[in-house]
Amino acid sequence: MALQIGDRVTFLNEAGNGIVRALTVKGKALVETADGLEIEYPLKYLVKMPDETDYSLPHANEQAFIRGKLRSENKAKKKTTVREKILEIDLHIYELTDNHRGLSNADMLRMQLQAFKRKMEEAQRKRVQKLIVIHGVGEGVLRSEIRTALRQYENIEVLDADYAKYGRGATEVRFFGV
Repeated sequence: MALQIGDRVTFLNEAGNGIVRALTVKGKALVETADGLEIEYPLKYLVKMPDETDYSLPHANEQAFIRGKLRSENKAKKKTTVREKILEIDLHIYELTDNHRGLSNADMLRMQLQAFKRKMEEAQRKRVQKLIVIHGVGEGVLRSEIRTALRQYENIEVLDADYAKYGRGATEVRFFGV
């Protein structure tokens, strides 16, 4: 049975659930989570939930209000002629490999860290101003490993990425001397 907009779903590989808000041509769905965040997730890792389950989204209205306020503030800012160079990498394992069954947690973590290091090298080579590292929330192991790995780099600043856009699951790396 194919998923449709409005279906209530749970994530196959992560804790949590939400409502399908849009379907993309890339075989993914835009899902609004219980926290009011919208994330793109592969259809093959979503499971439709039965209709009788309670799906209250307690923060949805609050999050929509915050997103609206941020959009209006961004529109009010003056446009500049200099464009910021930004790279982004999504380290969710399903973004890095089509088949992660049979991989141990250690193997998946190693694969994610290798992808992160390659993207850091690319960011430095291309002299970007920012790198957004999407690691997800989960247990916090990948985030911790990323933050530890970033200690070896010079001329960078490490911050939590924009909450309105990424929630708590991303780290922003700013490069200086670019």
